Amino acid sequence: MVKGARLSYLLRPAQVALSQPLAEILQEFGLTPSQYMVLSIIKEHKTGIFSAALARRLGVAPQSSNEIIAGLERGELVRRAEDADNRRVLRLGLTPKGSALLAKCDRRVDRFEQQFYGGLTASEQSQLRAMLVTVIRESRERLGSDSLGLAAAR
Repeated sequence: MVKGARLSYLLRPAQVALSQPLAEILQEFGLTPSQYMVLSIIKEHKTGIFSAALARRLGVAPQSSNEIIAGLERGELVRRAEDADNRRVLRLGLTPKGSALLAKCDRRVDRFEQQFYGGLTASEQSQLRAMLVTVIRESRERLGSDSLGLAAAR
């Protein structure tokens, strides 16, 4: 028996409360939340990331991620380079312009998150992060894929 509001319900309004102000912040930099997420994921992969792996991590079809990538390429924020082992495969990487923009965004998003999650102690924020990572990872594993690539957060 559920005591209090269902967790399934609480996640949605929390996401809504987070999404709008975050989108407004990123808009100041000319980015959408999806573009920011893609830049952040690419940054995690020092040698670049394949488009298919990026799509899996985002949980979207490759076609959808390619649309985001195309916009970032037009803005000269990402580049595609031949893989050293297989020249037919392209790896995505950040351009210097993309790295600089992402660093500016990260600083602003860090300030926003400090304010947004300010009602939680550092320990509670860490616990929340760990719990969400666990829920997401187990959900992905049940679907047969840890597509969020949360190994670094484990």
